[in-house]
Amino acid sequence: MVAPDGKILSLNRRFRELWQVPPALAESGQDDLLLKHVLDQLVDPDGFLSEIKRLYASTDVARDTLFFKDARVFARFTQTVEVDGVLGRIWCFRDISEATHLNSSLADSKKLLKAVIDTVPMRVFWKDQSLRYMGCNPAFARDAGLSVPEEILGKQDTDLGWRDQAALYAADDLRVMNSGAPKYSYDEPQTTPDGKAIWLRTSKVPLRNDANETIGVLGIYEDITERKHAEIALVESETRANALANMLRLMCDNVPDLIWAKT
Repeated sequence: MVAPDGKILSLNRRFRELWQVPPALAESGQDDLLLKHVLDQLVDPDGFLSEIKRLYASTDVARDTLFFKDARVFARFTQTVEVDGVLGRIWCFRDISEATHLNSSLADSKKLLKAVIDTVPMRVFWKDQSLRYMGCNPAFARDAGLSVPEEILGKQDTDLGWRDQAALYAADDLRVMNSGAPKYSYDEPQTTPDGKAIWLRTSKVPLRNDANETIGVLGIYEDITERKHAEIALVESETRANALANMLRLMCDNVPDLIWAKT
């Protein structure tokens, strides 16, 4: 707590620890000397000093955050206070370094996760228990005929181009949520917004909260249309070849003449 003439009226032990104030400096009782000591510790000493001067010239209440060169972070609160008819100012500081760095790490992790989801070549989506979309990645949004992922929020499959398959998708979603068991790598059809029929290879898992309660379903899929058509063509080709071989064998077995093959 500081008086209008710059005299320190009170300075507690925790303040001295936080600001690493030497005993001699604490005993001097001079706020200007204390300011010189703390300025070297801050990332923005000029901004800190400018705000100090502004507040000393006002009766404002203020809250802000101070960043240190050694990565410490303090929350600061200040307001005017009257003591024995004299109006001074009280300053309160709290070390929030751990919480700040944790929040920063969490924010970085969320950014990284979003970058992964947005750039992965798979389509990614998640729905709530009412089967309304809570989000998706850009690739899924493009498949749905949307400009940005945010446009999917609150929609259901019946609102999208593949509404003809909505009942099929809903059955799978509910089976996964109700059983709590994932369903991996299964093929299913889809109708695109422009009316084309394609094939997807899909996986779905229950979406759970921190209490391990199922709150929805998370799904991914890839477009396997070309692969599926190739598989179908191969099966049809093998079927035709087998049919031709059977027909030739039947003909050979029933021809009255002697037939042999030599290599």
